[in-house]
Amino acid sequence: MEKRGDADSCDSTVTLPSVSMPISHYVDELFKKGASKREDALASIIRIFSSKMQTEFVEKNFATLLYRFLNSIKKGSSRERGLASNALGLLAMTIHSRDKAQETYNESTPLLTKALNSSSNHLMVLDSLAVVTFFCAENSDEVEKIMQIIWGNIHQESDSTGTTKVDWKIGLISAWSFLLSSLDGWRLSCKYWKGAVSYFSSLEDELLRDVALEALTLIHEMGSPSKFSGDLAISKSRAVEDSCLSPESSSLKEESNEEIHKLVTSGVSDSKSDASKYAQVKDFGEKSVRIGKQTLILSTFAQVLQLKFIKKFLGREGFGLHVRENELFQDVFEFMIKKQDSGCKLYVSEQEKLVKCYLRPRGIPSDSSRDDMLPFINRKDKAIHQRLHKSSNSPLSKTRTQLMNKKRMQSQERNVGHFISGD
Repeated sequence: MEKRGDADSCDSTVTLPSVSMPISHYVDELFKKGASKREDALASIIRIFSSKMQTEFVEKNFATLLYRFLNSIKKGSSRERGLASNALGLLAMTIHSRDKAQETYNESTPLLTKALNSSSNHLMVLDSLAVVTFFCAENSDEVEKIMQIIWGNIHQESDSTGTTKVDWKIGLISAWSFLLSSLDGWRLSCKYWKGAVSYFSSLEDELLRDVALEALTLIHEMGSPSKFSGDLAISKSRAVEDSCLSPESSSLKEESNEEIHKLVTSGVSDSKSDASKYAQVKDFGEKSVRIGKQTLILSTFAQVLQLKFIKKFLGREGFGLHVRENELFQDVFEFMIKKQDSGCKLYVSEQEKLVKCYLRPRGIPSDSSRDDMLPFINRKDKAIHQRLHKSSNSPLSKTRTQLMNKKRMQSQERNVGHFISGD
């Protein structure tokens, strides 16, 4: 059995069973009427997705997987909704076709949004909504649409779910920051996020401090402070209200960014978050993470937040698998897989020729005319010609045989998958 989720995170822990059947068996189980059978099948599918890439299976069975998961989210029990949401997020990470990704976004986000406040496993639904948007949204408008829904939930006074309000808000701010990390500052709307800096800086709950600092740090890194500041920078200059139409004053932008940086710095004394490390050095620099025998370099704070969120969603095993084998992840984190050397190498030339030189005895015609002259030469010269050109023991035949044997041996070694050294 494997447990996914971090004990310190706001997400609930999911226990995954060991599996003994192929994934197609568990997909068939999703059509069964018994809720417990569907729940077990979903848990097994999650386990399979987390332990081995299923790209080919997903390409062939995309529609079945998508609409079975959506059916469970729409009609299933609370536990089934949570598991189906998790499986849907894993599906979104595995899709390489843009058309299928767009279909996943269009069909999934309305249901996930509706389930956000109606399920006791709403944190799993929230994380799935964020993951589906991150990997399947076509443009920044689609990303900001979901960010607005999450932002509205952040500001709701009441919490109708079973989770404590603080845990719910931590999850919401983390998901919002995760989606923000996928956007360029200049693409953001000039009106949606006014006052975000003031809101995050006003959060006093100790449990909310880290995620608030992460959001502020990301805003600082993006370099478009007027789009988030509202009360902070806009009050200093009415000209910034027109920043969507004209370039923002570099001095005002610098001043706004500096004030955001001060807000981050003032709140990091007791924090152990990545945001505190960023604030203390002002420039993020680089952070490295070991992936097997290679090193994943994170050059921006946005990538740090992305890694943190996705790793929480996938678990340690699933994250390592996707970084090594999923091209989408490698594009996100700019990670290049180094091909492992096989050790001993035998360099094989594309073409090889052996030439045997010998002196032609007097009376033996040249190669170009020997066939024409053969009927007219004596028996002794014919025998010499036979030994040199036709006999299996001739130098030419022996050389040709040696070359063919060498090529055959090299071909066999390539088929085995490695080369044998000459030591």
